[in-house]
Amino acid sequence: MPIKSLHVLVSFLCLFLGSSSLFAENLYKSPHFLGRAGTGIADVSAPKIDSMLLNPATMALSKRGVNVVSLGASVGKNTMDQIETFINISDTDDPTQLILDNVGQMHHVGIGNLSGVSTEYVAVGFLTNMEVNFGVMKKAEYSGMEAATVDLSANSVLIASGYYKLVDHLYTGVNIKQVLKAYDFEKTVGIMDADEIKNFDKDSELSPLSGTFTDVGILVTSKTEGEEPSLFEPINSIGINFSNILAAKVKDKNSGKALSEQEEFPDVYKRSLDIGYGFEMSTPIVTFKVLIDLVDILANVEKELEKRLRGGTEISLFNVFGVSAGLYHGYISYGAYLDFGLLRADFSSYKEELTPFAGLYAETRYCGRLTVGFGF
Repeated sequence: MPIKSLHVLVSFLCLFLGSSSLFAENLYKSPHFLGRAGTGIADVSAPKIDSMLLNPATMALSKRGVNVVSLGASVGKNTMDQIETFINISDTDDPTQLILDNVGQMHHVGIGNLSGVSTEYVAVGFLTNMEVNFGVMKKAEYSGMEAATVDLSANSVLIASGYYKLVDHLYTGVNIKQVLKAYDFEKTVGIMDADEIKNFDKDSELSPLSGTFTDVGILVTSKTEGEEPSLFEPINSIGINFSNILAAKVKDKNSGKALSEQEEFPDVYKRSLDIGYGFEMSTPIVTFKVLIDLVDILANVEKELEKRLRGGTEISLFNVFGVSAGLYHGYISYGAYLDFGLLRADFSSYKEELTPFAGLYAETRYCGRLTVGFGF
């Protein structure tokens, strides 16, 4: 297949390969957590650095280790169903027809990597990710005619975490996130101007953000550090995370303009107060978890309670094979994983609500991740 046949597809995806950087509601959506509806604010036994961006305080009890590579990807069901159509697009095809063929359809592609190392008191990580969403709807502002909307978010972030036991059963943690480059871009093109898709210039139209953001987390748990719980002994935990509680030197990298208002930040960098509950019970063979999270309590981004309240459960055998399920945005999610120590694979499926209200219009998405690393 000629390389030029990908030109229009790449334009629709905002020149995917042109960015150094999975997911827009959270800075990082772990494919492992998504199977159980993205929960984990009070998970005291999460794998390696997965929980770093949900609640840094949980890192005090999470497994130690190194993620050399943890590469994940997500794709929407509609995109998978029409992938052959996209890859056969040539430069001579009319973008207008592509818009007409996708009226009422949403497409999604995401890719990302979170590498890092966690020790007894500190952890460092480097996150690069990108998510692209493309949809076609009839819009009133375009006289009821079809219009295509492309939404892009991408991040390159260096993360430093510290966590500490204040007293028995009470832990705190802090993330310092140095955002090297972050994009949050949306463009709508009417059917009469479809040729603009081919002429997209990412260098002039994308405006990157940079800055430093701070998260503070708290964990209260019945688990005792350094001790294995007794057989069938339940572990109850409550976690609280203040995301982006502080922001410093936030600016537009192109213009140098300082960004000080929350309205100017992408959603993933706006202040958020999240709380979670975790229940865990283990035997030498089986570990069982129930997790419930309420995110964005102050409703800075999401107003609908059903989109902010989520719950999930996970069952694992010998901590090698696990399955999970949950309720995310009012829809069922599910996942599975295999963990062989040096190599781990995660898979999940969930539905992303695309409107402000749960239950109206959701897109099915599939996620996968392969992690190479080790514990110590």
